[in-house]
Amino acid sequence: MVTMLQRPLSRFAYVLFALLSITAVTFVALRVAVTTEFDVHPDEVNHADAFCYYESHWWTPPLGAEGLRYNPYGMSRLYEEEVVYFIFGKMAAILRPVVEPWFELDLVPKTDAQSDLFLPALYAPDFCFLAYHTYRLLNVMLLAPTLGILFWMGLRYRWAISIGLMMLAIPQVTYIYSYANSDAWGFSLGALLLLTAFVYHDRARLTLRDALWLGLLTGLMLITKSPYWLTIAIAYLILAHKGFKLWQTERASFYGLLRAWLPVVLLLTFVLILPLKIIYPLSQGDYGAGVIAARDRLARADLRPSNHTYPGYLLREDGFPFSVVWANPEWWRNTYQSLYGIFGYWRIFASTWAYYAAGYLLFFGLLCTYFDFIRRRSSYSSLTRLMLMVAPLAIVAIVFASLLYSWVFALQPQGRLVLPLLFPLALLVGGAVDDEPRWLRRVRVLIWFCLLALSFYTLRNLALLAPTLRH
Repeated sequence: MVTMLQRPLSRFAYVLFALLSITAVTFVALRVAVTTEFDVHPDEVNHADAFCYYESHWWTPPLGAEGLRYNPYGMSRLYEEEVVYFIFGKMAAILRPVVEPWFELDLVPKTDAQSDLFLPALYAPDFCFLAYHTYRLLNVMLLAPTLGILFWMGLRYRWAISIGLMMLAIPQVTYIYSYANSDAWGFSLGALLLLTAFVYHDRARLTLRDALWLGLLTGLMLITKSPYWLTIAIAYLILAHKGFKLWQTERASFYGLLRAWLPVVLLLTFVLILPLKIIYPLSQGDYGAGVIAARDRLARADLRPSNHTYPGYLLREDGFPFSVVWANPEWWRNTYQSLYGIFGYWRIFASTWAYYAAGYLLFFGLLCTYFDFIRRRSSYSSLTRLMLMVAPLAIVAIVFASLLYSWVFALQPQGRLVLPLLFPLALLVGGAVDDEPRWLRRVRVLIWFCLLALSFYTLRNLALLAPTLRH
């Protein structure tokens, strides 16, 4: 889907805008990372413990191991099968001696933060001294390159620049790159996988190196936070479209990809997921039963699977209908607000009018895209038409998955669980073709300008209030 970016601005103005925007959001993320106290951000103590563990270990601990930080549900992030903890842990082991001396080395405090949605750790034995500034800065260091690649690719792919603009337009995205968590890694990896699919779709010939790169990204995505797996489906749908076109026009090339290229992708993917997804669970005996037993032993009394009394926990198991979640207006309000921007343990909010304004602007941009699509359907390529049909379904799927999680496990209307929907939403708000009427291009510029102004206003408040994020 090649879409040469149609811009009323000069190339110099485009580059200047990109550099200034990337610098601004990186500054905000850096300020939050270096000025806020430890564990004033959602679940940071649990993420940090997982990074810390892998600084000195090479293998996941047995289920229910002592000396780890467990949340009130009796769960440790180490059992989430996410490779980012291993990667960041090993990087932190190298960077810790350089980074941490720049900061005051206080003892890691026991958390006493209270929240209905982001529950603190139940207990936190000092397994190792958390280099939390290092973990945070690793996420900050992901932000600028991710945006830089998106804006660079935006010179050729309209969806790429729309994803970059969406990252700037949603304050919560900048926030997740400012503290220790696994969401930032998933977001950057998802964007990179989509960009790879764009590039491969336009290549006349795919090489063995391309297969290795795609297999690497696919394998890493499968051992990344599960909500981001939807990105794999979108990327492979783009590649399937390429395969279909090849089948129509160059069947020899198509069969060649099936015989040699695709097996390399699948084999590398399998090798990457083998340790965390297959070998480790098999090494623990009856893995499902072991998880339940560990949670029952380590969870807070009212959150034990065998005898729970906490409201909103295991709703399906307790006989509550699905409607108790999807028909709950508070679930929708909290999910939307925390998707756009709520910082800390629900302590710093965007302005109320900003939530409304951003929602209306995003919806209006979406309507503009479909209005033009209906009027000028023949101007849209077959892949673009396919993406415009799939994008709403992808958004519905990720929201449904979050609803289901709240029903099956615990009532958690968290924007972090639906962040991947920003990828298809970027396509719908940013438009899918470059030959739009002049009036529509101007409307889009106005929409993005207002969204970015709202976002930077909210981020400015976050940057100013960051030092007040304390226990």
